[in-house]
Amino acid sequence: TAVANEMNVSRTPVREAFQFLANEGLLELRPNRSAIVNGITDQYIREHYELRILLEGEACSLATRNRMETSSFFDWITNLPPLCEETLNEYRCFNQEFHLSIWKAAGNSKMEQILLSLWNGPSFGRCISELKHTELSLQEHTAILNAIADDRPERARCCMQEHIRRSMNSILTRPR
Repeated sequence: TAVANEMNVSRTPVREAFQFLANEGLLELRPNRSAIVNGITDQYIREHYELRILLEGEACSLATRNRMETSSFFDWITNLPPLCEETLNEYRCFNQEFHLSIWKAAGNSKMEQILLSLWNGPSFGRCISELKHTELSLQEHTAILNAIADDRPERARCCMQEHIRRSMNSILTRPR
């Protein structure tokens, strides 16, 4: 009730949000009493990224096998402008579209929905700048696309898994 009052909303959306956070393991609900914030631990981050590594790797492999039917998903990627400080916001949008396109091209709507629920955007830590992280990501995206274009599903899988693993390691270096 206190959170709902503070936010000037009814209790229903707060209850639903709390239930969602509890399902994610971020909140512990005590019936008719309170909610305790569990926070995000390194273990939580690892588990989250391990799922992404498995599922996005498989999505890449499936997208490669389906590439003749889904080539339009990848056509727009080849005409990107060069990266600079001013284009970092554009990159964030591109990055999401890149991953969403692969999920869609995989042709598995359930996998796509699960990956969408795991999406957390760019993951850079304190060891490298956002611009450097973005440059590395674009190199990795290129390797992924080349593997897809060359009809190498296992290579595409490995490239995506390394891409997500680097993101996980990057986020684990970020102070929380």
